[in-house]
Amino acid sequence: MRVPCLPLVMLLLTASCVSAPATPEIVPSAATGIERALQSSVSLVVDDGGRADGFGSAIVLNEQGYLVTAHHVVDGAMGITVLMAGGRAAVARVVAEDPVGDIAILQTTFVPEAMVPATAASGCAVGDEVISVGNPFGTSRLGGSPSVARGIVSASSRSFVSEKTGRVYLDCIQHDAPTNPGNSGGGIFNARGQLLGMNVLINTPQDTASESGVAFALPASSLLYAAQRLLAGE
Repeated sequence: MRVPCLPLVMLLLTASCVSAPATPEIVPSAATGIERALQSSVSLVVDDGGRADGFGSAIVLNEQGYLVTAHHVVDGAMGITVLMAGGRAAVARVVAEDPVGDIAILQTTFVPEAMVPATAASGCAVGDEVISVGNPFGTSRLGGSPSVARGIVSASSRSFVSEKTGRVYLDCIQHDAPTNPGNSGGGIFNARGQLLGMNVLINTPQDTASESGVAFALPASSLLYAAQRLLAGE
């Protein structure tokens, strides 16, 4: 008598329905995110014709040596020097600017392979980690890479008028990463090293230049959109 094969068929069907183990999402380590943020960041030394140099930071836009920074960092500059990781330095010039929006586009004469254009994050939420990269108090002159600080997103969609300049800032990201003079124009990034925004303003205690844990950044989406329009001559 022929033995029925149904149990075997059922076993095979059951086995075929077992789901394969889900592939875990690969999340970059903190060190990897910081490395990516540093690759998209440079420091600025600004000669404004005065007795002391000014300092700032900038974000890498593309492989052609274009950078974006805050307009107030380079306003009236007689000369701009870009400081890069590894002690390299290059001259830069302003090629487009939007004083009202506090955005300026620079182009540098030297583009090392290690410089990587910033990639915008899809967004952020209150409590997300922030990696702030910049040149506080001109410390990049001492050698090495721009300085890194960490914090969280404190709030979003902050809009206000600067008491000092009268500029109107819309939909800014508020964060608490240590931010000091020289950080302006530098990027804030998420844990993956993706750009969240550009530092433009700090709320300092009265009669002091120290940081207060209240900093504001233009969001990456509007920043990069404005930068592309400036590059296109619009």
